[in-house]
Amino acid sequence: MEEIVIYVAGNPDSYPIEYYDSQSGAYQGVIPDLLRAFSQQTNYEIRYYEPGSSDKRGQLAANFQVD
Repeated sequence: MEEIVIYVAGNPDSYPIEYYDSQSGAYQGVIPDLLRAFSQQTNYEIRYYEPGSSDKRGQLAANFQVD
């Protein structure tokens, strides 16, 4: 089965629900854990687009860069 990629934009300031961990360079928290579990059980790969410490969700969604 072909893998389908879904791009998401994270909220770096919603600890513990979702936050950017600068040491790992990735989002951590409840939402990333749920998305990882979903990816492992399906043919969908969830990728965070431009992870970082600033909130870019509005800009990325307006530009159709994230799903």
